[in-house]
Order: sequence, then structure tokens, then C-alpha cells
Amino acid sequence: MAPSPRPKPPEATVTPPARSSKIAAVRQLFGLRVLALALVVGGYLVATLDPGGSYPSRPAGPGLTIDETFNVQQGVYLVELWRQYGIWTFDPGNAKDLFGNEMHLPDHPPLGRAWLGVFHHLTWWLSPPRQPDGPFVTACARTGSVIAFVLTLLLVGAWGRRLAGPGAGLFAALAYASLPRAVGHSEIAALESILNLTWLVALATVAGLAARESAPPRMRFAAAAGVTLGLALLTKIQAIFLGPIVVLWWLVRWRARGLASLAVWGITGWMVFFLGWPWLWIDPVNHIARYLGRTVDRATLHVYYLGQVWPDTGVPWHYPLVMLAATTPVLILGTALGAAIRFWRMPRTDSDMRGSGEVALLALAIAVPLAIFSMPGVAVYDGIRLFLVVLPPLAILSGAGLAWLEEWLTNRVGRKRAVPAIWGLLVCSSFWTIWSWPFGLSAYGEMTGGPPGASWMGLEQDYWSTGIDRTLLEETTRRLPEGSTVAVAPVLHQFQTDEMLLQSPILRGHRIQLASWSEINHARVPLLVFERRADLSPEVLASLSRRPVLAETVRFGVRLAALYGPED
Repeated sequence: MAPSPRPKPPEATVTPPARSSKIAAVRQLFGLRVLALALVVGGYLVATLDPGGSYPSRPAGPGLTIDETFNVQQGVYLVELWRQYGIWTFDPGNAKDLFGNEMHLPDHPPLGRAWLGVFHHLTWWLSPPRQPDGPFVTACARTGSVIAFVLTLLLVGAWGRRLAGPGAGLFAALAYASLPRAVGHSEIAALESILNLTWLVALATVAGLAARESAPPRMRFAAAAGVTLGLALLTKIQAIFLGPIVVLWWLVRWRARGLASLAVWGITGWMVFFLGWPWLWIDPVNHIARYLGRTVDRATLHVYYLGQVWPDTGVPWHYPLVMLAATTPVLILGTALGAAIRFWRMPRTDSDMRGSGEVALLALAIAVPLAIFSMPGVAVYDGIRLFLVVLPPLAILSGAGLAWLEEWLTNRVGRKRAVPAIWGLLVCSSFWTIWSWPFGLSAYGEMTGGPPGASWMGLEQDYWSTGIDRTLLEETTRRLPEGSTVAVAPVLHQFQTDEMLLQSPILRGHRIQLASWSEINHARVPLLVFERRADLSPEVLASLSRRPVLAETVRFGVRLAALYGPED
């Protein structure tokens, strides 16, 4: 008798490892193409941040901007104080900076600067700079802005993907990466890129509440969204604009039923803001008043706009709209507007009500800052820096618009023609970002005819001195004898020339001395100028016409900065 066959053992059930499921979740949230784009863009930007010779083997970045060293210095101090004192960092008896000075600088909350300080230390540890002269190097802290920009790009892509599909997510991320002013701010140690990140996170958590159509959000969800509001408030004062944006959207959506959860959102946000800034604990009433009072009790800045110099509170109301249009590619503006209109025109019975609610929130996040800065008497200056927060929601809407444009073209000319057409448009819209690099803060788009048209219109060319880059500094040392004294114009604060020297091994190595034009004002001294026309006095402009140009930074035929020889 033949033996019976042996029974097969039961098949083992293979459970995928938790790590694989997490990777799959990340891929599902962002998409592989968006992740790859973020890695490429982030890697490229990190490699191109050097303003003055701290990393001579890497490509040169934009020049040192006027306010950067304040942010870096405070960020480094915050990190060092935390390492020494922990939670007692802001105790009046312990709050000393690295030089033993009292350190309570309430011009900005601590989160953005602490972010820069952390990345400063991390970058210094991973890649020490050349010949540092002091406790901080601006080039190291600039990586913090790049990381914030990359995270914002990822979030923009994820929101676009959630709103209108994978194609929209990729297009949204590409749109954000093609915005020259957003990229320009990612290359300097400023707070704007970090604010864009915390602002968008706060908006995204509120938008997540839109999934509950029939009832207002539960209190714990509203409190969670309030925490992200607090983080935005801890970054920069513009986060206050989230108040009217969210309140209006919330009340239209849930009306009186949402008042309790709205209160929880706001109270939680202010609690996080207060608890996250120990300086406020010392004297809450006076210190909050002192911080908020900076918006009205501050020195007047000058603005060069349409060929005329204005005080910052007297700039014409259309400045924000004109500057946004002048600095943003037409494709991004047009597709964002088209997406908003299409969502608005969707019937109320459409299944994508959640999406239309999010679009309303995004539209408010663009409209409210522009409206506030268009009001008479509200100070506005420095290009679109003060309302840079409108760019992430603009890119998200543009991503949806580009996806629909691709679909529309596919239905008419076929996919083989539609896809190259859309990508060709994106490449063309990125022209100003690519060719203005690394001077994104001086970039203008098609609406002005680029920088030459903007110059003809009387718009500022280099408001923050990025044109005085490493290349110009190197040419300065080749053109001038060792130990030369150079005048600088314009000089906007008393530490500007000192910080330029401290942050430039190139100038220090050639023993160059820098001084304000007003301190020297001598025809025989070379003059280093960046094209901030709002603060170039008639005397300086007259002197330039009598001086030879020894070296210059030029984009599209427009001079951003130059070294002039002594007067003829």
C-alpha cells in the first residue's frame, strides 16, 4: 500500500515590518517625486550659502544681508543659554549672552531664531567654517532657512496632493520651488522661511478640521490646532494674521455652533505663545505691550517705489498687489486664480466639499495679509518680505490649477502633447528663479519684463545687500591694495560694516577696513555700494557719476552692487 502523502505545513503569514509601513505612509503622503524634488532642491541650496568666504570650496551664495547677523547672534545665544541654564534661560539673574551682557531682545519671539541657532551649531559641527572670527558664522545658520524651505515645499506638495491628486501635489511643489522670492529667502538666515513653515502648519491643522462637515471640531482637535497657532506666533508677529483668517473661515463654516471650539483654538494658541517665551513671564503686561508696540513705535524705513522714495507708512495702497504681481511668475498667479474660481463654481452638492472648504481657507490666507498691508498707515517695505506668507497657499492653488490645465489639454490634444506643454510652461516660469540665482530677492518676473523692466519702472533692485557677494568681495581684494579703507553705502545700522568684516574671511585676510560713507565722505576713498535706492542719498548718487566702476554684480544687465574707485 502506497504511503499517504505528507500534509503540507500551513503557510506562514508574513507581517510586513513596521518600518516598511511607515515608509509607505510617507510615500503616500508626499509622493516619491515630491520627496526627490525636495532632496535635490535642498541639497543644492545647502551647498550654495557662503556669503563671504567661510566655505571657499563651495559655490558662492547671496551676500550678507543687513539684518542676518542679529538673527544668527540671538539664535546662537539662545542655544548656548539653554545649554547652560535650561528652563532658567530667561531668568533676569542668568540671562547673559556670550559676552556677559544682558540679553532680552524682544523684537522677535524666540522660536525662529532658536531654529537658526540649532542649525548653526549642527552645521558648524558637521562642516566647520574657515577662519571664524567670533562665536557665530552666518553661513552655518543659513542651513536652518533651507531646511524650513524644504519642509514647507513638502507640506505644499502634500496639501496639493490631498486637494486635487498626485499630479497637483507635484505641480504645487514645483510651483513653490519656482517662486524666486521664496527661494531667495531660503538662502539667508532670516525668519521668513521659518514663518512660512509654521504658518502653513497652522493652516494645515485647521484645514484638517474641515473633514467634519456636519459638526464643529471636537475640543481636543481644536486645542491641537491651537498648539500649531502658538508655534507660528512664537516665530514672528505676522502670525497674528492667522486670527482673522481662521475666525472668519470658522464662523462661516460652523457659525455659532463653532464658537466654543474656536475659543479653545485661540486660547490654546496664546497659551503656547506665552509659555514658549519665558521673557514674557518676567513682566507679562509690560512685555507683551512692549512687543506688540514695536509695530507702531519704531524707526521709519524708506521705500523706493515707482521711482519715488516713500516713508514706510505712506506707501501707496497698491504696493502689495503690484509687488506680488511683479515678483511672481504669471503661470503661478494665473493657475492659482483659475483653481480658486473652479472650486468656487463647484455645485454645493459636489462630493468634494472638503476640498472647497480648504480652498476657501487658502484663499483667505492670501487675501487677508494683502488686504492688511494695503490699508493706509500700515508700514510696508522690503519687497514682499512682510507678506511672504501668501506664497505657500498660492503655490498649493497653483498646483491644483496646473493639474486641471494638464487634464484639459490632454482631452484636447492628447497626453503626448499635453505633458510636454505643461512641463515646458513650468520650465519657462522658473526662468527668473534660475537665472537670478543666487539673488532671488532681486528677481522680477514677466509682469515687469524682468529686472530691466523693474528698474525702468522705479522698483528697488537690491534692498538687502545680497549683491555684495563673495565674488564681488574677491574682486575687491584683487583691485585694492592690502589694508585699504573702503566706504560703504547705504549703511542702515551702526553694526553693519563691522559685521561685514566679521563675516568675511576674504576681507579680513586682505586687511580691508570698512566705514560708513557718512563717516569718511572723502573723494579719494573707494566706495562699495548696493542698489537700495531708498537710502542712497543725492550726495552718494552724485559721487557715483564721478567714479570708475572697478567691479560689479549684474543680473540681466541690471547692477545690484558695485565697487567704485576714487573720484576722477
